[in-house]
Amino acid sequence: PIEGAVSAIEGIESLEARVSRGSAFVILRLFEGTDIRKTELKVQKAIDQIRADLPAQARAPAIFQFDPESRPIMQLSINSGLRGLDELRELAIELVEPRLERIVGLASADTRGGLERRIYVDVSPMRLAQHNIVPQDLESAISSNNVQLPIGNVVTKNISYSVRAQSLYQDVEQIKKTIIKVSDNGIPIRVEDVADVSDGFTEVTSLVNVNGNNSVSIEVQKNSDANTLDVVKAVEEVVPEIKEILPPGVELRILSDEGQSIEDSINNLSQSSVIALVVVIFVILIFMGGWRISLVVATSIPVSIAASFATMYAADLTLNIFTISALALAIGLLVDNAIVVAESVARKLEDGLSKFDAALTGTNEVVGPLLGSTLTTLGVFIPITLITGIQGIFFKEFALTISFAIAISFICSIVLVPVLSVLVLDTEMFNKRSFMFTAIHKLENGYGKVLSWLLLHKWIPGLALIGILFGTVVIYQGIDKEGFPETDSGEVDVNVTLTEGTRLVKTVEVMKDFEAQLLQKPEIETVVSSIGRSRFTEQTNRGSFTLKLVPLEERNITSSELAAALRQELTAPGVTIRASVEGGGLNFGGRGFRSGNGSIRLSLIGPEMEELLKISKSIEDRLLDDPNIIQVDNGRTDPTPEMQFVLDRN
Repeated sequence: PIEGAVSAIEGIESLEARVSRGSAFVILRLFEGTDIRKTELKVQKAIDQIRADLPAQARAPAIFQFDPESRPIMQLSINSGLRGLDELRELAIELVEPRLERIVGLASADTRGGLERRIYVDVSPMRLAQHNIVPQDLESAISSNNVQLPIGNVVTKNISYSVRAQSLYQDVEQIKKTIIKVSDNGIPIRVEDVADVSDGFTEVTSLVNVNGNNSVSIEVQKNSDANTLDVVKAVEEVVPEIKEILPPGVELRILSDEGQSIEDSINNLSQSSVIALVVVIFVILIFMGGWRISLVVATSIPVSIAASFATMYAADLTLNIFTISALALAIGLLVDNAIVVAESVARKLEDGLSKFDAALTGTNEVVGPLLGSTLTTLGVFIPITLITGIQGIFFKEFALTISFAIAISFICSIVLVPVLSVLVLDTEMFNKRSFMFTAIHKLENGYGKVLSWLLLHKWIPGLALIGILFGTVVIYQGIDKEGFPETDSGEVDVNVTLTEGTRLVKTVEVMKDFEAQLLQKPEIETVVSSIGRSRFTEQTNRGSFTLKLVPLEERNITSSELAAALRQELTAPGVTIRASVEGGGLNFGGRGFRSGNGSIRLSLIGPEMEELLKISKSIEDRLLDDPNIIQVDNGRTDPTPEMQFVLDRN
C-alpha cells in the first residue's frame, strides 16, 4: 500500500523498495528542480491516508530526506585493559558524547558497541496465577514506584519550600520489595513473590573491535551545512581535554577522519599551484628577455588570483578540490593576456614612443583581439555552469572559478599591465640582445624555411591532417573512461556476509579468523571491526572491517590493489566478501560516480518474482565468467530460516 500511495505524487522520478525481515525501506528519487520539502509533506499526507491499511503492530513510518553528507566523518574509540565494556560504554555516553555534541556544526556523536545495562524481571506464570495477578499489574506497580514528581509547596514563616517525591530505584533489592497489591488477608504481594529480578546486560547483537581488542567506538556526524575540516579540527582540539577527565587506564583515540584526506588533497593541489606559478614566472623570465618585463607580466598572476578569491567569496564558493584545480589550471591562462599587452607596449617603446604613449597606444591596439580571445575562452566554460544533475553540482564551481580568473586576468592586462609598464619598463633594455633573443631569431628563420617547403608540397600537410584525425578517433576509443580517477585514500572497507540466520557466535568466529589475517599484513595500520550490524539495522550474519593503511610511501601496494587482493584471500564456506576503497569516487543513494572499481547497475522489472530471480541468476553466472568483473551482487538475500506455528483448529 505504501508504494501505491506515493507513486502518484508529482515530481518522483523513480521508486525503489528494499524489504527485509521486519522492516522495509522505500527510496524516492525526485526530478531535478523538484522542491524536496513540499514533496516530503505530500508523502507524509499520503502515508497518513493509508495508515489504517498497515499492520496494527507496525510502527508509524518514518519519513526523512536523504542527505549524502549524513555519513560519519570521524570515528573514535575508547579502549582499556582495566575496565569492562559496560563501563567503557557508560564513559562514552556520559562523558565523551556530551562534550563532542557541544561543538558547533557537529550533529551527533553515536556510541557503538559495549554492553548496555538492563534490569530483567522474569515473570513466573504459575506464581502470577497463584496470586491472581496479571502482567499489567506487575508493570504498573514497577513504573508507578519509579517516579520523581513535584507534589506541592510547604510555606514556613519566611521561606517557601517546594516538595518533590523521590521514588527512583537505586538497586535491584528495591525492585524486588515493590508491593504489587495487598491480598484479601492483608498480606502484601511483592515483585519477588511472582518474578525473579536480576541485574544484567542487553543481549549482545553487535561488537566493535580495534586491532583485535574489544572496544567502544563513537561515530561523529556533522550538520549538512557545516564544513568538514572545521568540525574535524574542532574535535581534534576537544579530544585532549576529554582525555584529561577520563579515568586512568582509559584511552581515547581517533581511528579515522575524512578531514585528513580532504586536507591532504587540498595541500597537494595548493603545492602544485605554487609550483606552477614558479615555473610560469621562470619561463617568462627566460623568454621575455629581461627581468623588468618579466616582472610586469608575473605581477598579474598573484593579483588575478587574489581578485579571484574575492569573487569566489562573493559567489559563496569554497576552497575545495574543484575550485583549487580550476585555479591551478588558470595560472597558465592568466599570463596570456598580460604577455600580449606587455609585448605590444615593448614594441612601441622600441619604436621610440614615450612610456605613457607606448602604454596607451600598445594597449589600445590589442584590447579588441584580447576581448574576443577572452570571450571565446569563457564560451567554453560558462555552458558547464548550466549542467544539471549530479555532474552540475560538481563542475559548476570548477567552471565558475576558472571563468572568474580568466575574466579578471583580462581586466588586469588592460588596467594593471600598462601602469606597471610605465613604472618599470625602460627603453634601453630593448636595445640589448640576449642569448634567448638570438635563439628565437634563428628558430624564426628555420620555421620560415620549413613553411616555404610545405607550401610547395601541399599534399604532405593534407595527409598529415588526415592521419591526425584518424589517429585521434582510434586513440579516443582506446582510452579507458571512468567517472573519477582512482585515488589512494589509505582506507579500505571490507564487508562480510554469512548465510541468513547465522548466529552472532558463528559470525564472530569467522570475523576473528579474518581479523587475524589482516593484522599480519604490514600495509595495515589499524583494523576496526564491527560485527552484527549493517548500516541502520542489526543483523547477526553481517560484519565489516575498516582498514586504515600506513602512509603510501611506506607500502608497495595501493588501496585498490589491496582491496582486490583481500577479495581473493579472505575466503570461508558460505561467506561473501566485498572490499572497496573508502573515499574513491562519489555515490549517492546507489547512484553517482565511482572511481577505479566502478560499477554497472542493472534493473529487472516484471510481474513474476520467481521468473525475475531465474533471469537474475542467469545474468549473474554469465557476468562472473568475465575476467574483467570482480564481483556481482544481485541485491537480494537468501530467505531467513523460519519455523511456522500452525494452529490446529480441530
